[in-house]
Amino acid sequence: MQLSTNLKKRLISFLVGLLLFVFGIVAFLRSLKYFTNLPEFLFNPVLLEVLIAIGGIFLLYDSFSIGHGKTKFLAVIIGLLLAALGLIPILIKLDLLGFLPFIATLEIKPIVLEAILVFYGAYLIVDTFAINKYTQEVVNY
Repeated sequence: MQLSTNLKKRLISFLVGLLLFVFGIVAFLRSLKYFTNLPEFLFNPVLLEVLIAIGGIFLLYDSFSIGHGKTKFLAVIIGLLLAALGLIPILIKLDLLGFLPFIATLEIKPIVLEAILVFYGAYLIVDTFAINKYTQEVVNY
């Protein structure tokens, strides 16, 4: 059985959203002292920042398939913000922003990163079905 390109994109978007949502919930519950038997390295703030950066880049990539209008513009802006929110703290920790004329520090609390992952995962899950409905309405117009 051959899947259409649109269905493949929706399936990938749904699976990425589900993964980020579940990971964010588990990380949040672990910060509340649940799931303490899980390995510590899975919940390192750097890993959370990497996931947010990858999510932002994924959203940027996905936003160009939306079409045009306010939805695409909003998806591009959110994708850029997520990518920056994930990449800037990593670049600061690796001292790759030393060329800047000012000293940049950006320390985001892990609970904020976990909340971003949960909301972004939920956004991707809802977006999987909402964007499809929107594109169907445009096609039928």
